[in-house]
Amino acid sequence: MVDQASRSDRGRFPLGLLGAIVLIVGVEQTIAQQKLGSLGGSQWSYEIARQVASSRQGGYDVVCFGDSLLKQGLAPTVMEAKAGLRAYNFAVAGGQAPGNYFLLRRALESGMKPRAVVVEYFPNLMLTDPDFNVENWPFLASPGDCLEMAQLTRDPNFLASLALRELFPSVRCRNSIRANILAALDGSFPTFAREINSARRNWEVNRGAEIIASRPGRIEDVESWMHGYFPRFDCSRTNRAYIKKLLELARSHEIPVFWLLPPYKPELQARCEQSGFDQAHETFIKGLQARYPGLYVIDGRRAGYDPDVFSDLHHLGREGAAIFSSEVAFLLLRHREGPASTSRWLELPRYRSLVAATTPIEDMDESRRRVHKLASQNDATLKR
Repeated sequence: MVDQASRSDRGRFPLGLLGAIVLIVGVEQTIAQQKLGSLGGSQWSYEIARQVASSRQGGYDVVCFGDSLLKQGLAPTVMEAKAGLRAYNFAVAGGQAPGNYFLLRRALESGMKPRAVVVEYFPNLMLTDPDFNVENWPFLASPGDCLEMAQLTRDPNFLASLALRELFPSVRCRNSIRANILAALDGSFPTFAREINSARRNWEVNRGAEIIASRPGRIEDVESWMHGYFPRFDCSRTNRAYIKKLLELARSHEIPVFWLLPPYKPELQARCEQSGFDQAHETFIKGLQARYPGLYVIDGRRAGYDPDVFSDLHHLGREGAAIFSSEVAFLLLRHREGPASTSRWLELPRYRSLVAATTPIEDMDESRRRVHKLASQNDATLKR
């Protein structure tokens, strides 16, 4: 009798397991559909960059790719107002070489026909492998892209992490889900959601850029900055491969590429030169220029920008971004009309504050005020 019962139990379908699978699928689908409440700020940045690159929008003279230095430093609205160049800023916080390539490829496949590509690679992120962005890649890269990255890094753990995040929304969105749960238990509104709304407004009005206020008089420890961000210059094998893939892609479409070296605060720039960091960085880029005739450099390292137009030691604030964007746009326009010299290493003009006064630009402080005002008005309407 016992043996027959055991055989009977083994033959039954595991209804409990089926129920668990159905529950898991339901939860995962719900999370995937509730994007506003489940994505963090950087994830939204990657998601929107991918959406715009894939949207078949045309008419951009310039497309820009990079990390927070470019996202906060290059304002397309200023470029259009000052030089008539219509641009979109696809840069994302913490952006790395693979993402720049993926976005450019998507933009070209969607039908965009830019006349110039602008790229910026923060040296510390060139040194860092793509696993740094494991939380963000599923929102920008396709499963095939993720597999390619994992193969290039030769890291099975990176592949496993990417696979989990591709398959399960609850894994890739776990940080914001945790914040939502904690806020609900505390009976409060998750503050990050309003901050995301502010950032999304800022990206929309600034055509992809995220402009932040300058912090005049701010004092930072330069040596700590050097230790944290500029310990030495190198480029990982994976990032090097994707930089070359982007240059090859641009060359195949006969599009010139402009590599930006944004200005830093003078004290940080001086230390980068003293340590030999700048020279190693420059040697690397010149090696690429020797191989790719369509690669130009716009060098702002010695443009002498006023320390008061930065938000920290290497990010430009609103005023600095307005000036930098204007000067970069004029250099691009001059090149399009016909280069005045054969040099492919272009020096950014020395700092001048005259162009900052009449720039159509909204910083994050203003975006927060507008979003908070609208939220307050909606709350008041609901209470009536």
